[in-house]
Amino acid sequence: MCQAFAKQGHDVTLFAPGIVDGQISTDDNFVFYNVEPLFKIKKLYCPPIRGKRYIYAVNVFLTLLFLKPQVVFGREILGCWIAKMMGFSIAFESHAPIWFQKRIERIAFNSIVKSKKLLSFIVISSALKKMYVDKYPQIAEVIHVAHDGSDELPVECKRIKLMGSNDLNIGYVGSLYEGRGIELIIELSERFDYVDFHIVGGGDLEVKKWKQLIINENIFFHGFHTQKNILSFLRSFDIVLAPYQPNLKTYGGGRSTIDWMSPLKIFEYMASGTAIVSSEFPVLKEVLTDKKNVLFCDHANVSSWESSIQLLLDDTALRNKLADQAKKEFQENYTWSKRADNIINFL
Repeated sequence: MCQAFAKQGHDVTLFAPGIVDGQISTDDNFVFYNVEPLFKIKKLYCPPIRGKRYIYAVNVFLTLLFLKPQVVFGREILGCWIAKMMGFSIAFESHAPIWFQKRIERIAFNSIVKSKKLLSFIVISSALKKMYVDKYPQIAEVIHVAHDGSDELPVECKRIKLMGSNDLNIGYVGSLYEGRGIELIIELSERFDYVDFHIVGGGDLEVKKWKQLIINENIFFHGFHTQKNILSFLRSFDIVLAPYQPNLKTYGGGRSTIDWMSPLKIFEYMASGTAIVSSEFPVLKEVLTDKKNVLFCDHANVSSWESSIQLLLDDTALRNKLADQAKKEFQENYTWSKRADNIINFL
């Protein structure tokens, strides 16, 4: 988002936790996330100790005193609360219900939504908007939906030679946390021995754990890769999978996000121009339409996934049709640039 705002001509400074031994440098951040160095990054002291968020918040206060921005946009509720109390206009973005957070976060949010300094409240799905409006009817006029997004794949991003001996390749890109459907992918690989399955993502220990469950030779765990490498993987797959489960978890665990999520990987899949097979959940229907830009499956019915994959393997024209439509809708609605436009218009 910082890159997208900067490309529109805005002067952007990103606040992020930093100044910790072993932390990668600012320059490496741009390379790591595959973004252009069009904005500034301020690494604020945030030691790995109990209460680090409060130390970080104090440093946000001190940095804002110096910068004096026109608008503070962020997801860190304590930082936005401080900005509001300092008299700055704010736009707050939420990716989950605030009432699941600690008491201090709820106090901060209640203060923010009562303030005239709140220009806009951004959420990532219509489902999450409804949850907020049902609980806080007074925010109906300032709450807006901006689904997550992605960058377009650069022209220079080429297909790569993948591991395996089969001609057809099916991929999954994302974390290996609970509820991501990795078990389902493993079972599918056993039903399609003439197709290679690739799982991109996860730390070394997670990958080791899952590899112990594999009995066939046509599934490959590639582990963690940088964003630039991920784009090359996506370019090389014939079909991509989004086998989300009801117990979907994010980093740190906690509650399932399946009712309100807006997965980044869905938009990266759409951007890649690759046919998508996905679990069918109501929130995903805000972006995806069955048999138009995706094939939806029952998350718990492996045979449903097997039938959909077989259909796409047998029908190249359908595969291309779904992929092309998904890419078209992505370019029209879900690039980071489009999202930045929407957020600026909400202010």
